[in-house]
Amino acid sequence: MNITYIFPPLTEQQPKIDWVIKQKGKSILTYQVDCRLLDHVSVSNFFELFLSVCNNRKSKMGQVGNCVTKINTLLNHKKQPILIIIKNIQYLLPLLGSILLKLMVIKENSHNIISYLFTTTDCLYSDRIYEQLKALPLILDKVQYFGYKKFDYNLRESEIIWNSLSEIQRRLIRRILIGETVRKEEFAADIDYLIKTGIISNKKQTYTINLPLLTNILLKSSTQSLKLHNHTVWSGEELMTAKFSAKQNHILRLLLENVGKVVSQDQIADNLWDTKDSENKFSVWAIDKFIQRLRLRMKQNLIADKIIAIKTKGYCYQNTTHCIRTEELIIKDGLKFILMENNKDNVYFYNKAFQKKQLRKVLWQSTPKTDKEIIDWLKEVTTAESHYYFSIWKNKKMIGHVGLDRINCLNQSARMGFFLDNPKLWDKFGKTIFSVMINEAKNRFHLQFLSADVAGDEPTQIRILEQLGFKKDLVKKSLLTLELF
Repeated sequence: MNITYIFPPLTEQQPKIDWVIKQKGKSILTYQVDCRLLDHVSVSNFFELFLSVCNNRKSKMGQVGNCVTKINTLLNHKKQPILIIIKNIQYLLPLLGSILLKLMVIKENSHNIISYLFTTTDCLYSDRIYEQLKALPLILDKVQYFGYKKFDYNLRESEIIWNSLSEIQRRLIRRILIGETVRKEEFAADIDYLIKTGIISNKKQTYTINLPLLTNILLKSSTQSLKLHNHTVWSGEELMTAKFSAKQNHILRLLLENVGKVVSQDQIADNLWDTKDSENKFSVWAIDKFIQRLRLRMKQNLIADKIIAIKTKGYCYQNTTHCIRTEELIIKDGLKFILMENNKDNVYFYNKAFQKKQLRKVLWQSTPKTDKEIIDWLKEVTTAESHYYFSIWKNKKMIGHVGLDRINCLNQSARMGFFLDNPKLWDKFGKTIFSVMINEAKNRFHLQFLSADVAGDEPTQIRILEQLGFKKDLVKKSLLTLELF
């Protein structure tokens, strides 16, 4: 039985389905059965839905045998290979064995070449489906895994992949990342699964991770931070000296002695090569390469701290304890900037503000409108590391927000997001609001580039941004950029 299984799932399945169809050839005939359309979960209900898809109209046959016979009759009239796509099979898990046996009967009684493609949604854990398929050993042997390495995934999709893994599989990936030895005989089934789905690969008994974004997710969930104690480098209660080379330890001590401060290239060069009495000037390229290797070593040890390059000046060490979000308040020119929270009051404010007719022309099409969309958006801006948002208050009343998103410490860049529920307030407070965020970008995150995309090309906002040094993009007039250093 030829089964292709997109496993485990993602929210956007259609591109993967299209890829499978393309591999099967142009002449293939496809039928898509979506189990979400089932009135209730039963074998007979599933095959009635299957028959409706084949017959192109709603069918009520009652008994399973009648449905299977009718499906066979319809498929046998086709003179080309057939691909049957069964989407969202997580709805069928309790009945999967019975349904697979009936699907085998349809294939065996058909004169055509029939193959199957199964997909699931992102809520299904790998352990559940594995247990279901394990009960059907003859069928399990013929399942083809559809590996992740065939596609490029963004961070959101990589988070879905990570959440679909079992705890043992996550632990294995952590061990592979930090270079620990992994013995296949101890975790044979889990390693086999990770290899089949393309998450890891095995070359000469050495395992490597194929999805680099999983490393970012591990770092994102990591709270490990380095500290200096008695002139040695520690992470919590673990001595980290042996994890780094002698020179790396030397520079880490220098950076940790100056957390949050810029350490110049001259200081780093003096500590690396003792250049004080040397006639030859040190190589900036060599320092950059050394810092790159140090960052990589920190990443391999799941250290969440960052070494940020400050153009033409040097490097700044930021540890997680130094950058952690706390109850924060900024007061300037009669405005209060309070770190954004995901609560009922904010949901109510945005639900009311985003519905105002006079604001529609200055809102993006992607602006959340429903309660659920607003809650999801607030969750993102209050929890994601790439976001840093403040609500703006005037006279104990919330009037909008300003913040940074798409914060990229490697590129030293971010985008500024902003909103006021009364556009007339921009003339009075616009300069103050933008200045607060520019200072945060410079002093807190040590960013070099800041961009602002103005919805509706609102002239007041563009004028204020230009007064603060922003320059219009030559192609997209609503996009303005500012070089901070």
